[in-house]
Amino acid sequence: MLLERLEINQGRAKACAIISTIVYLVLCFPFCWTALFWVAATEPMKTRDFVIAFSWFWTPSSLPISIYLMWSNYLRKNYKKVFFWCSLPFLAFVSFVLMNFVEEFLFH
Repeated sequence: MLLERLEINQGRAKACAIISTIVYLVLCFPFCWTALFWVAATEPMKTRDFVIAFSWFWTPSSLPISIYLMWSNYLRKNYKKVFFWCSLPFLAFVSFVLMNFVEEFLFH
């Protein structure tokens, strides 16, 4: 029973890691270019604009970190942590959207 459960978790973790790696590798370059273009188009000398510009880099910087951590945890057989690291870029993107929504709501 325990061995079957471990094999199911291992299979799900591996599938999640493979799918996440492919998706994140495809999305890494568009997110990086979007962040660079947005920073180039703004004036980050103001504190508020600097924080927003910094938040544009949360998602692209979380992609390679997430890929590394999900595979290193998979190799160590920490399958629950694999699922968390697979979701890290999504959580970074959600925090980015929320931060920009709050900024837009409060300051404009």
